[in-house]
Amino acid sequence: MFLSDDCVMIENYHVLCDDGIARSSIGRMYKEVQAIFRYELGLLGSKVRAYEGLVLSRSTVIKLVSCCPWLLVGGVNSEFIIVLKRLKGLGFENDWIGGYLSGKSSYNWKRMHDTIDFLEKVGYSEEQMVSLFKTNPELLFEGSGKKFYVLVGRLLKLGLKMKGVSFLFLQNPQILSKKCEKNLWQAVGFLFEIGMKVEDIINSMEHVTCQSPSKHLEKTTFLLRLGYVENSDEMFKALKLFRGRGDQLQERFDCLVQAGLDCNVVSNMIKQAPSVLNQTKYVIEKKIDCLRNCLGYPLQSVVAFPSYLCYDIERIDLRFSMYVWLRDKGAAKSNSSLSTILACSDARFMKYFVDVHPEGPAQWERLRKSLP
Repeated sequence: MFLSDDCVMIENYHVLCDDGIARSSIGRMYKEVQAIFRYELGLLGSKVRAYEGLVLSRSTVIKLVSCCPWLLVGGVNSEFIIVLKRLKGLGFENDWIGGYLSGKSSYNWKRMHDTIDFLEKVGYSEEQMVSLFKTNPELLFEGSGKKFYVLVGRLLKLGLKMKGVSFLFLQNPQILSKKCEKNLWQAVGFLFEIGMKVEDIINSMEHVTCQSPSKHLEKTTFLLRLGYVENSDEMFKALKLFRGRGDQLQERFDCLVQAGLDCNVVSNMIKQAPSVLNQTKYVIEKKIDCLRNCLGYPLQSVVAFPSYLCYDIERIDLRFSMYVWLRDKGAAKSNSSLSTILACSDARFMKYFVDVHPEGPAQWERLRKSLP
């Protein structure tokens, strides 16, 4: 038969083409839902426009009906509307989903809705869900949340109780990211390799998950105190940069204040060099002690160069030992800044702080060998 022999089908084919749907997608749509190609004149076009009526752009609607042609059967799909409303309630624009729809995938909108519901029930706040979906949209769109249920199932299979799973997610919202999930199973795999029994791994995880939530300050709350605007792009970037729980970050922040720095000054320092707070309190205190008592620099010198606190203590010891030796020989300025000594490349340091003295290279080698 010729396609033109089936007037109804060819008419609906033209409707889809005129609406901007790629011809390469129409064949798959026909295989999945032939019924939409039997619609009477004008019906198919009206169903497509009904989704535009949800304040979706044409490009989003094209992607939507191309990958989910069954949405054109019956009225506007209620499960899809629920997901759209839930995402809008979290602050996402209606067309946000359009950036993650793929014609090679199919979507289960009810499962997406159930995933959002579950996260809400286990205690995720709105800002946590926003952060999660912005940084890991595949959690919703790859398998329509199936990945999430697989993770829950694996934790239950290990022996963790549902209450423990819920608390684990609440205290570690980042665990649902692709990287953290991978790290989790690598860690569990390692524990199996060294001979730990399943019961012991469950007991360890439950010990972690059963700690009182009052002991853990939310990371977002800490960032709000630093002056970040809630749900802003800067906030989402900061959530990725800062490692550790909120209470741990606060403890590290406080140790800088207790050392003698003004609270507002520390806030500005942290925004310039976020990785300062990715170190333990002990390491930060050790570097401050080294600055004051070994290097002889005032605490205020880190205000101009907060990245000092990010360098390895070995680099600090080695470079400043060389600088002090060179200064005592009269071959270096007596007031070189922290950044001049630490931030330059190895080649530049060798040129200006080692090779400038005839005995410099030999002294540099002695210092390198003397360090543990």
